[in-house]
Amino acid sequence: MGNLIANVVAPLVAAPSSIRQILAGEAVWRVPLPATEIVLPDGVRELDLVGMSLRDACTELRTVRANKNGQAFDLNIVASTTSLVRDGGIVPLDAWREDLHLFFPDNPAILWEHRSLIGPIGIAVAVELRGRNENGRMLQWWRFNDATEQSQTAHTLFALGDMRAASVGFFIRAWHKVSEEELKKLQKKFPAAHEWTWIVDRAELIETSAVSVGADPAALALGAGDVDLRSAFDALGDMYAYGRTYESQELYVKALAARCASGDGDACRILIDGFAGDDDDDRTAIPFSAHGGSYAVAPKTAAWDAGKELKAMPAERKPLRARHAWVNADADADVKSSYKFPHHRAASSKAVVFRACAAGFARLGSASVSEADRKGIARHLGRHYRDDFDVEPPKREAVELAAASLGAAMGTDESLDAWLETHRHTLSVLGGGCVTCGAEMVVGEGIRRQLEASSIEVDGLTECEVRTFIVANVGRVINSEAREARDRLRANGRK
Repeated sequence: MGNLIANVVAPLVAAPSSIRQILAGEAVWRVPLPATEIVLPDGVRELDLVGMSLRDACTELRTVRANKNGQAFDLNIVASTTSLVRDGGIVPLDAWREDLHLFFPDNPAILWEHRSLIGPIGIAVAVELRGRNENGRMLQWWRFNDATEQSQTAHTLFALGDMRAASVGFFIRAWHKVSEEELKKLQKKFPAAHEWTWIVDRAELIETSAVSVGADPAALALGAGDVDLRSAFDALGDMYAYGRTYESQELYVKALAARCASGDGDACRILIDGFAGDDDDDRTAIPFSAHGGSYAVAPKTAAWDAGKELKAMPAERKPLRARHAWVNADADADVKSSYKFPHHRAASSKAVVFRACAAGFARLGSASVSEADRKGIARHLGRHYRDDFDVEPPKREAVELAAASLGAAMGTDESLDAWLETHRHTLSVLGGGCVTCGAEMVVGEGIRRQLEASSIEVDGLTECEVRTFIVANVGRVINSEAREARDRLRANGRK
């Protein structure tokens, strides 16, 4: 975290105030830089990045890359979170609020490893405090100056994904050591918290640095992709030589938008819409732009009943496309059965529902759609995850692993508590909710004992009911592999 306490001894607060909740998405300040509108410039269809250096390619991308307020930037990054950091401290979002807008906007320096003597490598064009205390974070949008060798190095390392971390340097104006009551609450979320854990009540941000490893493990660049950038440039050349295909667009966006600009979704939308347009006759994954740009967002915990919502939807092409992520291009577009992956309510507000999006991710692996459409659906639902619920979408491999893990465990004698601890990460990536509650489920003896110990009747439980109990600790889960595991167990005579 790089605390800069330079000759400042913060007084111990005798009566520490509780950590206060903050409103989500509050804009703290923005540097008044020349705006770049989020529109596709003339000629972008012919943008030729083949053979360019990484620096020049990133510069070209700035012409189509801007945050929601129109300010050009290279990197969207989490600068600080409300988690317990490696040096034992916690900085709630409220701690930044009083002083953040006073001095930092005049000199929003981004340094290299907190080394001010070598000069800044860029600036933060915008800062936001987003979320609540239990999952809050400070987001920053960086723009590298590329004027020094160190800046060019940092720009390249972040673009390639070899460097991802940020660290905030700050003065501590007020702090307190945790009380016994606070410690008990903290340890439920942060088991590593101890009696010497300290909480910052007021902090002044001095600078933010690009670092190899930061004190806050969650302070990382957003949107890092999995594609080798060098290979992507080669693929980009093929795209121009042999025609733009869906796969090459996907590679282009992932490598240049996600890696080079560490994107938050806007660049993907711009480039995909620019190259592919809004005509999807050659594909059946419905583009995000089909929403028409206007829809409400339901609370993240809102319930979802797909059958009820589908029944209430009008049987017309436009409203159906605006509420689904896939359509059968060979079927009647005015028939509801032609559509899959509903995730908006039928009401005129078209409210998007998080559990519906999560259910869509969970169904992707078993859905009868092409691989290209699978990617398009994931991109569509993933945009809702990021833009509407401030959550990174689960990676497909993690979803499949989580589902397979759950299915295997349903037929084992492993202790539920032990299994939950072992599979907590892979399970939590699903993040969905029960959509269908079906037939009675075979329950392994270990899980059976855990259920009975909780005074829950085992016989007659449905899959949904068992999963609801299991995921009370790790988030809700949908998984087709669990049903397959049940069928295999029954076929082998295990009841």
